[in-house]
Amino acid sequence: MFTITVTFTVKNEDVDRFRTLILNQAQDSLTKELACRVFDVAIGESKEGIVPFFLYELYDTESDFKAHLNSTHFIDFNKVSAPYVVSKVVDAWERISS
Repeated sequence: MFTITVTFTVKNEDVDRFRTLILNQAQDSLTKELACRVFDVAIGESKEGIVPFFLYELYDTESDFKAHLNSTHFIDFNKVSAPYVVSKVVDAWERISS
């Protein structure tokens, strides 16, 4: 399985708006993409006015993840959420256990 982790940081004042957007994105990914097997969202503790969000995503293949990046719902999410994002770090992994 092709694994993606994403860490976003968001200002405290934007947390509620971003939370709504990212939870909708997770639901869209799971329901609209057959190869998206897991899309977990976690939120961390606020530190110095910044809140981290952590995503854990599993796709059947890297090609499926690339298709995700080109999906209408992802493109829309990326555009609408951009003003709320302080930073974003994306890492790719290969899952070796189940």
